[in-house]
Amino acid sequence: MDELMIAFVKTVKVEGKKHGIQIGVNIGEDAVPVPGARNDKEMGYNGHYKMSGWKADIVLDLDYQLPLRKQHIGINDDEGKCFPQSMKTLADIGIKPEKLFGLMEK
Repeated sequence: MDELMIAFVKTVKVEGKKHGIQIGVNIGEDAVPVPGARNDKEMGYNGHYKMSGWKADIVLDLDYQLPLRKQHIGINDDEGKCFPQSMKTLADIGIKPEKLFGLMEK
């Protein structure tokens, strides 16, 4: 799935450039809970969210509301640990943000 997301972002970046749009200038990152299937034995329970499931850590282009990177993690995992890998992946495809918002500010 990572390969598909990377291909999507590369295509959006190229097409945006053709139209004078720079992707990834202002980005934000956060994680959101994702409910798990009832029979999913690997999901966890989180008392804060009061639900069982997973988390999706998402990096967005805040100017165009485009997803740039996502990682699925355990519902109790520290999403702050996703940020360095997300930044490396974005840098590898030529996206170098000027402003960062979200968990990385803490």
